[in-house]
Amino acid sequence: MNEAAAHDAALGALAASMGITIDELRRRVDSPPIAAPTVAEHVTAYLARLGPSTRETYSTHLLRMVRGVGPVCDQLCAPCLERRLPRLEIDGSRVEDYVCGCACKACMSSRITIPAMGERTVGPDTYTKDLVHDLSVVARRYAIKSGVVDNRKRATRGLPMKKGDGHNAAETAVAAMRSLYATASAHLAGRNPAHEIRKPRRDPKERRPLQMFELAELHLVTATGGNDSELDVLILDTGIATGARAKGIAELTIGQLCSDTQMIKIRDKGGRLIDMPVSRELLDRLSRHTISRAGDACNPRSASYIPDTPVFRLKNGRAMSERRLDSLAQRWQGSLEWARDEQVGFHHIRHTISALLGQIGPQYKKRYLRHADNSVTDIYGKVPLDAFAAVMAELLGFEHPLVHGIEDRRPTTLRRLGLDQVDIGRR
Repeated sequence: MNEAAAHDAALGALAASMGITIDELRRRVDSPPIAAPTVAEHVTAYLARLGPSTRETYSTHLLRMVRGVGPVCDQLCAPCLERRLPRLEIDGSRVEDYVCGCACKACMSSRITIPAMGERTVGPDTYTKDLVHDLSVVARRYAIKSGVVDNRKRATRGLPMKKGDGHNAAETAVAAMRSLYATASAHLAGRNPAHEIRKPRRDPKERRPLQMFELAELHLVTATGGNDSELDVLILDTGIATGARAKGIAELTIGQLCSDTQMIKIRDKGGRLIDMPVSRELLDRLSRHTISRAGDACNPRSASYIPDTPVFRLKNGRAMSERRLDSLAQRWQGSLEWARDEQVGFHHIRHTISALLGQIGPQYKKRYLRHADNSVTDIYGKVPLDAFAAVMAELLGFEHPLVHGIEDRRPTTLRRLGLDQVDIGRR
């Protein structure tokens, strides 16, 4: 075999191992390599493609890598609990970090410093396993320090301590780096060094379903305190009826209120809109509230109607933010000792109603919580919307057209079709 034939045979074997043709292999070899961006350029482009919530969460850790951090220790000395402003910002994002300011032996021996990586080129020498490990450790240390500072402030207001072990922050840092590295595979020889760092296990959340008398007590506190009891009670009632998360409540728009079908389209994780059967009375209250505070933009009968106008409004007409739900939870905890001890928040509402539905059947509970299906059995065991409406109507004591309206429409429909003398059966 001459040299050319041997060369072609070697190329053929290599191409076959890659699952491509020799011509495709030659094109890949002959094509110029893709120029690697700088870390700052890569992080900026990566964050721009994320959703708002993920961007906010991941940017904290990725911006630390871009601008560098430290020195940061694992101690809680007073000088080490003072926040310092960052040296670099990207797209207006700012991260305030703790910089070790103590010269004691414990601080000096535990310091970690990560140099600024923003101007370096993306590659295997830049995106390393050690960088992921260091960022994870730093994230945990910062979270612990923040927990200490926050718990000291909470103690002055008589509030219980929150967990501050930093496990969740470390886990998020590893997740952010894994995701970032995955978008740089062309510059990392197809490897993802971040997968070599094990994710810290997230602490389980200890929320329990509330008793009905406890839920009534929360309702009383909501209705009798605060600076806008009308708004707060409406928020709570909507949360009970729909099981919406805080974000779904804050982002509810007038266009998601479906009067004809007596549904609220709740925006859930991933931007999905899920129909939730509710009472006519709740829909009317929501409509009156938003029209009275935002005017014709929230009135479907008006020429100025804008369907994506937020429903929940402050007294001055401005749209409510998620912070309103946090302040509502703080009122519960400030007024009720048991709510303070258990740090009851808005998310407890989902657990409470889902527990009641679980007594009827687990699929009703899943339908209320809108959790993803886990198996083929789940798919075939899904609860139909009319059956779910029937259960919610019975649980919360309201009438719904999918349940009560069907029998009301039957005689009219049969007369219109000329079948009123025919027994076509009932489901």
